[in-house]
Amino acid sequence: MQIYFKSKKSPEVRTAHYNFPETLDELVARFGELNVYDNAITSYVITLQGLGRRNLNLPDEEIQELFTTWDPSSRAARTKMTPEQKINSMVDQLSQTERVALLERLRASA
Repeated sequence: MQIYFKSKKSPEVRTAHYNFPETLDELVARFGELNVYDNAITSYVITLQGLGRRNLNLPDEEIQELFTTWDPSSRAARTKMTPEQKINSMVDQLSQTERVALLERLRASA
């Protein structure tokens, strides 16, 4: 399998090949059952963190329901934010100084 990688400091895409086993049994034989399990759980945790981040606008109960019904074999549709939710999310990331400047610009253009 070709593995692609780059970084902010080295933006050129580089590649290297790794010969992964082709079956779960071969994977376990090469790396061990515990290692395969630990890496699967790590991957699932990262996926669930992403699901949580994409749905921060929802109440905790709804996020919990997403986690409870999550199935790693199917990709969930991305949660689409309303324009107001997008604006609120962006404003939440601004510093107090940036918020004041934005408010002044909005008042001047009204």
